[in-house]
Amino acid sequence: MKHLKGIFALTALLAFSCGTLSAAGLEKGADKSSSLSSIKADETPVPAPSPAADANAAQAAKMDKFFKYLGSIIDAPKYKPLRGDGDKSATAIAPGRLGPVAYSFKLNSLLNAHKDSGLSFRTPHGTEVKFSAYTAANCPDGGQSCADKERFFLLLYVGAKETYFIRANDIVNAMFMSGSRALNIGGDELTVKLHAVLSDIPSSKVEITCGGAKVFVVTLKQLGDAIGAKGADLRLGKTYKMAYGNELLQGKSGARFSDKLVIILSPVGVPGFHFLNHADITAAGVAYPEIEPDFGFRIAGNTLEILKLE
Repeated sequence: MKHLKGIFALTALLAFSCGTLSAAGLEKGADKSSSLSSIKADETPVPAPSPAADANAAQAAKMDKFFKYLGSIIDAPKYKPLRGDGDKSATAIAPGRLGPVAYSFKLNSLLNAHKDSGLSFRTPHGTEVKFSAYTAANCPDGGQSCADKERFFLLLYVGAKETYFIRANDIVNAMFMSGSRALNIGGDELTVKLHAVLSDIPSSKVEITCGGAKVFVVTLKQLGDAIGAKGADLRLGKTYKMAYGNELLQGKSGARFSDKLVIILSPVGVPGFHFLNHADITAAGVAYPEIEPDFGFRIAGNTLEILKLE
C-alpha cells in the first residue's frame, strides 16, 4: 500500500509531439510523385494518424496516470501465495535467537483500520456513512492481468454489516471526465461521482449528492492523507508502513472482503510490498530472511511482536 507508503502515499501521482506538413511540402511531394514509377499493387500506402487518433491516445495516457494515482492511495498486495515467485514463506527461528522486542501491536487496533478513515457524512434521513477506499487483490475476472483502473474501489460503510463497493473505473468517463453511480441508502437516493482533473490529479474530487444537493465532497489528496494516517510506522532494516486486514477480492458476482488476514509491509520510498500471512506466524516466532533477516515476528493471541534476532 503507497499510502500504505504514506499508507500509501497518495503523493505518488496518478506528452506527444507531431510534426506538421506545410502546403509547400505537399506541393513538392506532388511534383516528386509524378516522376516516380507506379506503386505495385500489393504496396498499400499507410495512412497518417488522424488528429482524432492523436487526441484519443493523449487522453488515454492521461487516464492511465490518473488511475495509477488512484492505485497509489492503497497499494494492497495482488493476490499470490507466499511461496513461489515473490515473498518466501515463514521459517522457524532457532532457539535462543529471539532478542529484545522492537515493536508490539494489538492486532485488533490495526484490523482493517482503513475502513474508518475519519471521513464520513450523514444522509438527509440521518444515516451515518463512513467513506474510504481500497485496492482489490485481483482483477474483475479473478485473475491478475489487468490495469490499475480495474482494481481501485471507493467504499461506503453503513453500520457494521452494510458495505457498498464502487469501482472507480465505473464512474469516470474518459471523455467528459465525470461519471456517476446511484445508491439508495436509508431511503435516500444518492449519486456518487468522481471528477477527474487530469491537469492536477490530487485535486480530483469524489462528490456525493442527494437530490442535487451536495452531502459529501473529498479530494483525492484528502482521501489519501486520511487513509495514510491509519498505517503503523516501522523502522527495521528498512522503513515501512504496516497495515493489517482482510483481502478485497472481486469477481463476476461483485466485490467482497475475504476471510484471509494479512500483514502488509510497504517499504517507504521503494516500489513493491511484502505481505505476511497471519496464519503462518506462530507464538514461537518466525523469520522472513529475504525481507528482514535481522528481525523475527510472532503472534500470541491478539498481540504481534517484532523482535530483534541475535
